[in-house]
Amino acid sequence: MKNIWLLIVLVALVVVFLLIRVNAYEPIGYSISTYDTQAFITAGRVPFFSREFFTSDRPATISLFYKLLQPASGYQITAFASPAEDIYQPPAIQPGLQRVAFAQGLLSISAWLLLAVIVVRRLTNPGLKIIAGLLILAFGFSPTIAEWDAVLLSEPLSLTLFVILLAISIELAFRFAQQASAASWTKALFAFWGVVLLLWIFARDTNAYMLLIFIAALGVLLVLRWQRKFTGLLSTRALIVAIASLALLFVIHNFTLQQSGRWINPFFNNILHNVFPYPDRIAFFESKGMPITDEVWALRNSPGNEDGFFEIPELMSWTNIHGTSTYMQFLLAFPGWAFEKFFTGVETSFSENRQPFFFPNEYRTAPAISYIGDLLHPKSSSVIWIVLIELAVFGYLAFRRDKPPHIALFLLLATLFLGEILMLFVSIHGDALGTVRHAMGSVMPLRLSVWLFLPFILDMYGLPEDKSIEARKLKRNMAKQKRVR
Repeated sequence: MKNIWLLIVLVALVVVFLLIRVNAYEPIGYSISTYDTQAFITAGRVPFFSREFFTSDRPATISLFYKLLQPASGYQITAFASPAEDIYQPPAIQPGLQRVAFAQGLLSISAWLLLAVIVVRRLTNPGLKIIAGLLILAFGFSPTIAEWDAVLLSEPLSLTLFVILLAISIELAFRFAQQASAASWTKALFAFWGVVLLLWIFARDTNAYMLLIFIAALGVLLVLRWQRKFTGLLSTRALIVAIASLALLFVIHNFTLQQSGRWINPFFNNILHNVFPYPDRIAFFESKGMPITDEVWALRNSPGNEDGFFEIPELMSWTNIHGTSTYMQFLLAFPGWAFEKFFTGVETSFSENRQPFFFPNEYRTAPAISYIGDLLHPKSSSVIWIVLIELAVFGYLAFRRDKPPHIALFLLLATLFLGEILMLFVSIHGDALGTVRHAMGSVMPLRLSVWLFLPFILDMYGLPEDKSIEARKLKRNMAKQKRVR
């Protein structure tokens, strides 16, 4: 009877939030276009089975999204916004593009429901199940997330794919820890995880840097297995295959990114804002062969996104070959500035929490909803320290109580946290302009972590002490000795 009432409460919670999501914002299908929208449309016209599709000036996943949804009549941009030029229009039905907006909204709603279901399923305390469902749906259906679904950029789909990836990862962490990896459903879920990871990596370029943290984490597990300190379900062969596969994916992504040239405009923005104002930095780039001619120098006062650089052949030739590697050397040569820029950029990244492309519809979005959204999406970088503290507490409890599922979950969440910090670093240094938007892919997961970790911590804290801990330790030691013999 208790479980039935819990189910009724949870279903009612879902219904209420779905009604809020549908009625408190612009209708699903309404959208606003940007300069990038036309680029997505153009990239989507390139044949999929071609090199040009994966080396176009826009990420492959987004281009594929627009390709699959394009109607026979094509797309037509009728509502456009450019905050930098103070151009605003309200979201509207745009011919053809309403399919993209509707798909973005539907996928977003489904992703947050999936995350809520999986988290609730993995908690044991009924009260915390309700609180977790409430927090996750309130976070995902808040204006900070929901309004982005009407913006035709890469951010909405990238954020949605991350939420799906997170949900599946949590489920797999529990399954692996509970010796359930041999089940066919687990294998299918792992295959689905791989597909979502692939799509997410190619949705935004900064996402690929999460792969480096995944590789490092698997490398640690591999070393522990060689030292017979790790006896999990992942065999040595499986770990090696996983590391090699993720490394290959990272190489492929970076190769296609370099070939696409979509990094060149952000590179020039960095040169304008981070190099040209400082003589010692100019000298560094000149020592690396950058041709800072009179023609190049004449553009030094440009605010950014300067097309003139692309019309200087010798500069473009050097940039295509040496631009990326030289800028990485620059960061290593000026480490004090690089970290100062990062810390300053972190503050900037958290300074906003609403999309800037259209004004919210105050007749539909009640002030109370916006207020709650601001509480759940704090505009302070202290979020990072809160998440660190939560991780420390969660890890302490998991290892102290020797709970394999929670240890696996802790390792997953710690890995994701490190990946999000690395992505944030790359976002801040990747382009001197648009820091807030470019850092969204890291800031949103960090804000979510504050509310996601808390129910798991409280749930584990309330679990009874496992009297079989010593027995499990003895069993593991016996198994280890048997392998040695």
